[in-house]
Amino acid sequence: MNTHPHRSTESPVIGLPRRPGRAWLSAAADRALGLDTLERLYRRRPASLDPQEFVRYALESLHIARGIDAGSIESIPQTGATIVVANHPYGAAEGMVLAELLMQRRPDVRLLANELLQRLPELAPIITPIDVFRSGVNTQGLRAALRHLHDGGVLLVFPAGEVSRLDLKRRAIVDPPWSDTVATLARRTRAAVVPIFVDGRASTTAITAGLVHSRLRTALLARELIRLRGMRIGLRIGEALNPNELEAIPKAQQTDYLRLITYALGARDSSVSTPRSVQPLAPAVAARALAADVERLPAQRHLLDAGEFSVYLAPSDELPNVLPEIGRLRELSFRALNEGSGLPRDLDTYDDHYQHLFVWHRQQQAIVGAYRFGFSQTILPQAGPAGFYTHSLFDYDRRLFAQLGPSIELGRSFVAPEWQRSFQPLRLLWSGIDRVLRRHPDIRWLFGPVSISPSYTPTGRALIAETLRLHHSLPAFGALIKPRTPPQRRDIEALRQVTSALADPKLLSRLVSRIEHGPGLPILLRQYLDLNGRFAGFNVDQAFGGTLDGLVFVEVAGIPEKVRSRLVIAESAPAD
Repeated sequence: MNTHPHRSTESPVIGLPRRPGRAWLSAAADRALGLDTLERLYRRRPASLDPQEFVRYALESLHIARGIDAGSIESIPQTGATIVVANHPYGAAEGMVLAELLMQRRPDVRLLANELLQRLPELAPIITPIDVFRSGVNTQGLRAALRHLHDGGVLLVFPAGEVSRLDLKRRAIVDPPWSDTVATLARRTRAAVVPIFVDGRASTTAITAGLVHSRLRTALLARELIRLRGMRIGLRIGEALNPNELEAIPKAQQTDYLRLITYALGARDSSVSTPRSVQPLAPAVAARALAADVERLPAQRHLLDAGEFSVYLAPSDELPNVLPEIGRLRELSFRALNEGSGLPRDLDTYDDHYQHLFVWHRQQQAIVGAYRFGFSQTILPQAGPAGFYTHSLFDYDRRLFAQLGPSIELGRSFVAPEWQRSFQPLRLLWSGIDRVLRRHPDIRWLFGPVSISPSYTPTGRALIAETLRLHHSLPAFGALIKPRTPPQRRDIEALRQVTSALADPKLLSRLVSRIEHGPGLPILLRQYLDLNGRFAGFNVDQAFGGTLDGLVFVEVAGIPEKVRSRLVIAESAPAD
């Protein structure tokens, strides 16, 4: 194998230039900065390596391994203009690791590189030198990047432009502000954007040096690369953003959005779980006993029929068999979401003085779904605000109910698991609510808790809560409400900058889906937002598995008619 033996008389490629009379000083600096070690490894390289071969040689020589901890290389499009954005925790290693990953996927890779990688001639074919913070002096590099993307290539960018540093305000090691250059490139070329989070952080020495001066931190890049010998760099790859998703964000927030979805990959923490004992579910109530309850109900309890379904609203004392089955099905449904009471049936003392709306399948003699109703005209005279279930979650100022007037607290909604693939049960529940409102035209407000399950990560839950506070809050009522266990306000990197762009619930749901690698906003939450629901506070219910509850208020007069008509099912004759 033809190699390049190290000769001290040669001008170094990686090390500092040797100036006449001062070569010894440069050599001493090289030793102090670790550049001499990298120079020796470079001189031992095989001859005539292409960029992909050279990157593999460098990583193998340094014994640096790569691992994909989340996501898949399949998220990177194999063709078409694509920008890959990543955080910048180390300085040089992540550039090589990501370049090697991308070159496995496609041949047309270019990298906006830092100073250390720009020195290597083997990487020249894939390097576009550019200082992302000095766009005014980067016309040539920017044009080259644009041409590459217009030609359908893939471009790897570290938008921070320099290594992550200690943010004293957040007490976290994060990238400095990202350059808007990346969002500009994406807009002008309509490129797909793939976020990748690089796990890890620089050494304490490099971080401390960065507090003194950013150039001192840059000078230690070589030592940081050597420090990573024998280590594994973990990557978390997100789904590609198509141009339409980015264009839905105002230009001023696009960079923050890209930063947030990248850091959210790194904040892909485990879902919340409150250790607790869980008892076996109660046995199902016999269908005959359920049918007997339904048959005995007074005619005024019947709300509507639709096909094989009927909807009823009745007090607990008329449901001796139906209510226990509702409690069992509640618990069964909630446990699937990592919620629930942990008891054989989810029933509490509030059930005794609430009314229960339920959907009944006549042929199967089964309960399909249910809601419970607390009428303020009944509860307040008997028990005051403490009579409401939500009073166990939020402390109410009595002035709240004077402002609300006649109202209904809604809660404990569920659809039985075997019916959850169909939208029909939810429409039937909302049709029942609509029928109750038509029977009680004096009702001005609906309110109640909306659960954000512990199955969501703390990052996802915090994003939902912060966005609802900003865009869908009700300050007049919020001033009269105090959560008993308020959630901790997580300071997610870039969260507050980007939430201002998430007024559209569909966009918020898409971002949550990215963070959760699956579910977007909870379906009930989306429906309340469609009804112009607004939130007055958030509380953590430790007795219900650590569920985050948002207290939502819906003004009946403010429900959009087109939404109401979409949710409500026209009554039909029973199909018995």
